[in-house]
Order: sequence, then C-alpha cells, then structure tokens
Amino acid sequence: VADAIAAYAEADMLCYRAPHPRTLADRQAEAWDPWLDWAERRHGARMVRAEGVMHVAQPPEAVEALLDACFEGGPPTGLVNNAGANFISRTEDLSVRAFDAVAGIVMRGTYMVTHAAGRRWIEARAPGAVVSILTTRLRTGAPFSTPSTMAKAAVESMTRSLALEWGRHGIRLNAIAPGEIPTEGMSARLRPGEVPGAATAAVNP
Repeated sequence: VADAIAAYAEADMLCYRAPHPRTLADRQAEAWDPWLDWAERRHGARMVRAEGVMHVAQPPEAVEALLDACFEGGPPTGLVNNAGANFISRTEDLSVRAFDAVAGIVMRGTYMVTHAAGRRWIEARAPGAVVSILTTRLRTGAPFSTPSTMAKAAVESMTRSLALEWGRHGIRLNAIAPGEIPTEGMSARLRPGEVPGAATAAVNP
C-alpha cells in the first residue's frame, strides 16, 4: 500500500482536491482522507491537502517517510514516474504561479521521488529501474501548454543524465512517450467539446 501512496504523494490527486461542487469534494475526502490519515499514523508522513490545481510542495520529510516505507521489506525493483499536469492557456497570459503549478508537479515531483529512490538503491547496493512517462509533444511542440512541455523536457534530461551517472550502480533509467490516452478527464481539459480519442483516431485510425 505504501508504494501506491508514494507514487501519488508528491504530485497527484490524493492531496489535490476539487473546491466544488461540494458533493465531489465530499466524495474525494471520503475516499482519500483515510489513506492520508493512515500514512501519517503508520509512517509519520503528514501530507498537505490543497484545493484546486496550484502546486503545493509537500514536506520533503513526508515524501522521505513514504519512501522508507516502500523499502521496509527490501528494495523495490522499479519506479514509474507518471506525474502530469496541464491546462490550456495562451502563454503570454500565464502568471508565474500558473507556471509553477505545472512545473512543480511534473518536474519537482518526479525529481524528488526519483532522487529518494535512487539514493536508497545506491546505499543498499541494489539494482533498480526507473521508467518516466513523457509526451510526444516534446517532438512536435505544444502550443498553449508550454509549461507542461518544458517540464517534461526536464524529465527527459533527468533521465539521460542519471542513466549516465547511476548506470555504474546498476540503476537503469528509461523514458517512453506513449501518446494520447483518451480519457474523459484529459479530453475535458485539453480538447473540450471533442469525443475522447477522436483527434488521434482521425490521424491514426
């Protein structure tokens, strides 16, 4: 259970809540608060809850506590980085806070968990493997979502750099860009009004 929570701890919806409608906020609290309460009781990992999508940095000691829990029964063999955030906006209209909201989740969150896991693998003299999820927009460009693409580029750079640096420790790092995953949530944010997956299917049926 701890490893599942750790994957969300720094940068996903376990801690980020919808401010409205109230019924949705209540459902989120009912589903997710017990896990956060358990993590604090069992592992001393107190995570910060926030409303909206603005990035809120989680206490590094809380993330460390969750990673400690993941390694309690022996080093895990792998880590998948899938932190993602985005919203559509003209770049000239973005504030610094808006940029930080996306970059903090995608770049900072990915780095923190990778760093914490890598350090433990090295200390334990254990091999490990990291797979990070990128985006095809790194190659094509992505108008109106510059912060997300920039942050994913940073994750690609981290992957290349740490593959060279940590390879001697038996730690492998790779990244993949699987393309669009047509979910309702993704389509509502990035392609409002379209049937999920329709744009991709039109290009590649």
